[in-house]
Amino acid sequence: MLRHDLILKLFLLFFGLAAMSTAMPSEVSAAGFARVGPSPSWDHIFTGTRSESMGQADLAVSQGPMSIFENPAPLHEGEGVQVGYGNMVYVMDLEFHQYAAAVEWGAFRLGMARMDFVSDSLPVRTAYQPEGNGETHRLDDRVRVISGAVDVAWLLAPGSPWEWTVGVAHRGYRFGAQSEVIHANGLDFGSSGRYRHRFDGFRLVASAAGVLRNIEDSDYHPEGTRLGLGLSLAVDDAEKREMIVLTLGYVFKDVRTEEKYFGDRHYGAELTLLRSLSFRLGRDKQIFGGTSQYGLGLTLPHDWLHPFGVTLDWSSQDSGLIRELGISDQESFESFSLTVRRSI
Repeated sequence: MLRHDLILKLFLLFFGLAAMSTAMPSEVSAAGFARVGPSPSWDHIFTGTRSESMGQADLAVSQGPMSIFENPAPLHEGEGVQVGYGNMVYVMDLEFHQYAAAVEWGAFRLGMARMDFVSDSLPVRTAYQPEGNGETHRLDDRVRVISGAVDVAWLLAPGSPWEWTVGVAHRGYRFGAQSEVIHANGLDFGSSGRYRHRFDGFRLVASAAGVLRNIEDSDYHPEGTRLGLGLSLAVDDAEKREMIVLTLGYVFKDVRTEEKYFGDRHYGAELTLLRSLSFRLGRDKQIFGGTSQYGLGLTLPHDWLHPFGVTLDWSSQDSGLIRELGISDQESFESFSLTVRRSI
């Protein structure tokens, strides 16, 4: 039995690495990002790779240090330290870099994340001069998030099948406009809950999350309420180890501007085998239309590399509105991330 488990693990490891090496972009170019604007079509940029591949539907089932881009109170993953790096190539070869770290100790979690988008000199284009006017502009923008959360259920009822996390995050934005630098700040308030139930070799986990986002400069960012639901069904072996896990997610985003109100809906699914190889699909529906995403995840669990755990994620998302507007002729945009975790 042990030999069969080892052979299956090696097969999954080889298959995952081969699939991800084929899917990842072979060349990355340096660039950056300009003003975001209130359009929710940009919103998926401020997420991690796993969230992107699930269509941003993982609010209630988010994982890893980059989860605080979306949820200031992600559910706890166990005491440990996590660090992560992510990269995404977007419109006009704009390249995004994500850095994140989180620590969980007892009922408490502290997380920090940052996303940079810096470009070489780009031509200044307008609707009247689509080919440019000879001027260039160098972008140097960033988003910084600092989050703190506590598992209230762990403090009040340790050992309970219920979990209830509350948290707050401070978001700081910096935009390098052509003639000035613009700053915007805001707070995210969030709460997540989870209930676990085991029966006859199966484990059912239901979760919910809500986030209230308030950004002081509404001219640049959507603000509103985000509600998420998650459902996971796991098949365990005789030693109660996860063999197969199916996770479904749904998120509703209440996006408002001064003149319009509309809600985005996001759907996602993840199938994980032996806690190591994950297949993901996602779909989002926005006021401007919808996009589809998919991705892969490869995890080397703690019992393979104790006390470390390593996760590689890759995603590809339909360019959607960006292609329809003629801003880019790319069919899709790709991202990847690497996360390392150490138990404490």
